[in-house]
Amino acid sequence: MDTRRKLNEAKYFLEALKRTQVDSEIYYILSAFLNAWRSCLDIMLYDFNEYYSMGFTIDDEIKDAYFAAVAKALKKDDALKFIKWWREKQGILKNNPLWKKRILIVHRGYPPIRSYKIYVSGSGGTSSTISGYIEPAEIVSGESVSPGSISIQSGEFYFSDSPNQSIIDLCTQAYDEMKSIIEEAEKTFGIKL
Repeated sequence: MDTRRKLNEAKYFLEALKRTQVDSEIYYILSAFLNAWRSCLDIMLYDFNEYYSMGFTIDDEIKDAYFAAVAKALKKDDALKFIKWWREKQGILKNNPLWKKRILIVHRGYPPIRSYKIYVSGSGGTSSTISGYIEPAEIVSGESVSPGSISIQSGEFYFSDSPNQSIIDLCTQAYDEMKSIIEEAEKTFGIKL
């Protein structure tokens, strides 16, 4: 059974996301997290294939329709109950904004990500003034800051179309949701994934 191993892989990349402060690394780690996170459901099909002795091998592509057809042909009612449940859970996850972000990042390219930077500038002398402001900044390689300013990146990354919730928060929620689904599968179907 490999579903929990795939979930642990997602957790590994989630923790790496939490540690990254480097703009150029965010896309690579995010892509790895999203792939592992989304793959949990696919791996679950293979684990339940084994659990219900459906006959697929690891070399076979298992889609939910294939799983359902074989379960019906073999008259495996428990397997049919599982695939109905699995489809409901997949439908819920498709509403998660990261589901579509994964498709974009893996198959089409990288959507804009913003990081918030704090700029501090000032002048010397007896009448020195120090002012600061926070500015969202697109991640651009080789970005420069105006003379006399210091840029401090907060370590928070955001999708440009979701500025109110950090990527870390979105990924943490997605991970927790997947973990909950896996726990529910174990409890509902009496399996250790």
